[in-house]
Amino acid sequence: KQWYQRRVAITAGKTRQEESAERLAQIPEFARLGPLFKSSPKPIELSESETEYYVRCDVHTFPQHLVLQFEVTNTLDDQQLENVSVEVAGENYTVLGYLPCPKLVYNTPGTCYTLLQLPEDPSLVPATFACNLKFLVKDCDPNSGEADAVGYEDEYVLEDLDIGLNILIQRVFKTNFAASWDEQGDENQAEETYSLNTVKSLNGAVDQLVNFFGMQPCERSDRVPDDKTAHTLLLAGQYKDGVECLIKTRIVFDGVVNMKICARSADPALNELLVSSI
Repeated sequence: KQWYQRRVAITAGKTRQEESAERLAQIPEFARLGPLFKSSPKPIELSESETEYYVRCDVHTFPQHLVLQFEVTNTLDDQQLENVSVEVAGENYTVLGYLPCPKLVYNTPGTCYTLLQLPEDPSLVPATFACNLKFLVKDCDPNSGEADAVGYEDEYVLEDLDIGLNILIQRVFKTNFAASWDEQGDENQAEETYSLNTVKSLNGAVDQLVNFFGMQPCERSDRVPDDKTAHTLLLAGQYKDGVECLIKTRIVFDGVVNMKICARSADPALNELLVSSI
């Protein structure tokens, strides 16, 4: 199924996610998806800006769906692109439809969308998508911009798009992490231990964990003091079903990163998901 792109006006003075929610809600095919839970904090580059077609992706999470928003720029002044879409393929996901960009002229970004069904099992959410830019090419005069009447189908292979568990979790600020942690209680905890052979420092481990979970670092615990060999990272978030979750990770570096992850929430299944997802 293919859709046609519609122009929508965005009100100034809003956050990036609020703008995304407003834009997507005005597209009829997306209005039925429910409230927007989360948008990726920044676009993900799927090609380099110096290439023929520069493509960036924003990932929007809804209760049961993902919307992939692709911003495409045609850097070739002797081509006009039409019916532009990004086809994706990834395990455990179903593609429900495409909303193509009708026309891309030289150096003017355009937007197309891909709609996906989220897997029912959240442990299957992390995935790598093969991405393929597809379009109709019409040669055009670089000076006048006038395009040929007849074109030809073409495609361009993009970088893979990696989706992680962090698309299901929003950041939550906690002014007193210890009190929130104690409130959940030992009975609402799951834990697991790991060794990370590919990470070579405490800072590297902290950065990866913050990005992996997409949760809010509390009490400045994302900052590792110099010359430390052990550190505790505190994270707070909210799962897409509204359940608040907390993670406390003790990290030790002695040439190899070893860590113990503890998760607490009111949902035992969520706690197990968090500690088993590394």
